[in-house]
Amino acid sequence: MLVKLENEYLTVLLNTKGAELSSVKNNKTSHEYIWQADANFWGRHAPVLFPIVGRLKDDFYYLDGKKYSMGQHGFARDNDFNIIDQDTNHITFELTENDETLAMYPYEFSLQITYILKAEELKVEYNIRNDDSKEMYYAIGAHPAFNLTESIDNYSIKINNGGKYNHIPLNNSLSDFNDIDELDANVPLRLSREFFKDDAQIIDTNGNDQTSFSLFNEKSDFRVNVNAYNCKYAGIWSTYPKDGSFVCIEPWWGIADNTNHNHEIKNKTGINALMPSKNSEYRLDIQFL
Repeated sequence: MLVKLENEYLTVLLNTKGAELSSVKNNKTSHEYIWQADANFWGRHAPVLFPIVGRLKDDFYYLDGKKYSMGQHGFARDNDFNIIDQDTNHITFELTENDETLAMYPYEFSLQITYILKAEELKVEYNIRNDDSKEMYYAIGAHPAFNLTESIDNYSIKINNGGKYNHIPLNNSLSDFNDIDELDANVPLRLSREFFKDDAQIIDTNGNDQTSFSLFNEKSDFRVNVNAYNCKYAGIWSTYPKDGSFVCIEPWWGIADNTNHNHEIKNKTGINALMPSKNSEYRLDIQFL
């Protein structure tokens, strides 16, 4: 089911399936900022990644000696959320455990996702609570895909913090920490189809309190800013070799398994741990200009 947030500047559509951001339109120009999920290229808009980000090695993990299987990016994106609070400018969705999730992730939990529309900005807040009696391991990430109206070659992404970052390549969808190189963010990253020939471009954010990205086209007024708070990693992704007219900017509080990971979720790079009855909050802001 689609639900709507709206103000003078933007109309936002969100889907109860996956609590997924599905559309952001400029009310004056009718410009659509979000990729419209053409399955010939990639059939999603902006999935929420939980309770893992990326892929598990061999698609399984061990917890307390027991084996659990889970697909890439986890299950939140494919589950129906309940709406627990809503008005014209904000909405809060909630997902809790069910028989299907317990079979792959043995925790009682609450994942609340709140979207707040303020002028030309959409604020996204994630609240994760451990409702179980044991320590809970998890990751969470955002995966918004931004619509491109021209060739990808006309767009660039600037990491507004500047500096240099560890670039973490993927090897069969796993993080290859044995082959890290350096990404220079002192100049904008010029996008092209070839930029994605080795899959997503992933950086370690150096522990920044805030990491800010700008997607822009030098020949137009188009710009999207993504400001993520305390994210550990970030990915930039589009299709290759298919010419999908979108690019994703993905703040992550977690990352795909290392190529030499031993399957123990407790030892997973980037994993977060939450004690019983505790909660953790994460957020990002997206400005549509």
